[in-house]
Amino acid sequence: MEKKAFRRKIVVEKEVRKEIAEILECSLPLVALALNYQSYTSLSIAIRREAMRKGGKEYVLVPTESAWIEGGEFIEKYQTGEQVKLLSVKA
Repeated sequence: MEKKAFRRKIVVEKEVRKEIAEILECSLPLVALALNYQSYTSLSIAIRREAMRKGGKEYVLVPTESAWIEGGEFIEKYQTGEQVKLLSVKA
């Protein structure tokens, strides 16, 4: 089984993406690449900084190996072997 790495992304409204592109004089596709951490130039760093300043939310997406309910709690097991209780499940 191939192990996938975690992914990061910054989420902002479409209007904010357009504002960032205008302010930093770059294209919308470049803004998308930067917000999805697929580009690591100084301009990409500036795009991410501006997005966070304008209220962007950063998400880290972590792949899981398995998830199950145990004793009324939802558990996810990550590829690192760590187990995390996500929420309580009421019967």
